Amino acid sequence: MLAVLISLVAHAAPPTCTSWGESVLLATCDDCPRIDESSGVVAAVHRPGVYFTHNDAGGSAELYAFDTTGVHIETHSVTGGGFRDWEDIASGPCPSGVDADTCIYIGDVGDNSESREEVDIWVVAEPEAGASAPVVASWRLRYPVDAHDCEAIVVHPCTGRVYLLTKEREGEPVVFRVPATPTGPDAAVDVELVATFSRTWFGDSGLLTGADWSVGGDRLVVRTYDGGWEWITDPANPDAHWTTAPSPIPIDVEGQGESITHHPDGGVLTTTERTPMRIVHLPCDTTEPATTCPPPEPHDTGTPADTADSADTAHSDTAPADSTPPDDSTPNDSANQGTPPTATTVDKDTCGCGGGAAAWVVLAGLLGIRRRQATAGHPEDAAFRL
Repeated sequence: MLAVLISLVAHAAPPTCTSWGESVLLATCDDCPRIDESSGVVAAVHRPGVYFTHNDAGGSAELYAFDTTGVHIETHSVTGGGFRDWEDIASGPCPSGVDADTCIYIGDVGDNSESREEVDIWVVAEPEAGASAPVVASWRLRYPVDAHDCEAIVVHPCTGRVYLLTKEREGEPVVFRVPATPTGPDAAVDVELVATFSRTWFGDSGLLTGADWSVGGDRLVVRTYDGGWEWITDPANPDAHWTTAPSPIPIDVEGQGESITHHPDGGVLTTTERTPMRIVHLPCDTTEPATTCPPPEPHDTGTPADTADSADTAHSDTAPADSTPPDDSTPNDSANQGTPPTATTVDKDTCGCGGGAAAWVVLAGLLGIRRRQATAGHPEDAAFRL
């Protein structure tokens, strides 16, 4: 138990980069023939040095565990959910009612043709070595106006709220917020428009392909095919930064990159599509102590208030076993559905809530509280992929 707590402390409080070094190719995953479309990546909380990735459309409902030497450790089957076009994953505190402290949120949100009426987020407890990854919660989501392609999702480490950052081939990228309470697979609910970005913030392509929020909630990184960017964020005010331009960071852009996550040293780690998958580390030149999530307010139960219409939030934690829709791998770039009008930040979800998963479990362990255990593709064209 002490060893687990020590590893969690290390993960819970990585330093914050104040200046960046130069990207370093750590390895290529030469023994990863099944990982040919790495589209999202997260660091494991309970298995130091381990990362999880997945394929996008054309792949399978699986999470692949690997390390930074390029070794494919194992494959975790995701059961009880669907697979259509997984485009990103995020790690964060589990939804209320899930008997685990750290969950992985799988964004089944890709929609190159902008034709999907509904998209899904599947939630699994972070899988232990040798275990499968059953879906423990899920959302079925609709956009309020038109359909959008999306390849970047993030989970705020303090509130647990999920955000979708869209990939727009025409028009401006948009950020939507997901209701706090999972809907289950049978009841769809609208996501909430938070803000519209300026396309010029994100380099030449302007196509957002991945994102990650830091464990302490003070940094949010995003990437495109040709660069990376970072927001300095307020852990207590998760929506304050959306209307300001992020700062560029010097990530590696060799190969087709869609994945980005924070590294325990405060830097970031990225992977690329196609085989062999490239594993690249952008380290820090200088750092400062990281911030942490603010403590819960005395009246707060640790679960943010749900903004969803109660009629649309019939709760079901487990998806039907056979719920996989057909593969959505046919591009249709002419199907531009438009984007919502430019928005300023709305309905700020200020944080006085149960902190990030890793920080919370460390505090719980130090207080002698028993830690809850986890419940036991192809290129569209020269520039774009699903």
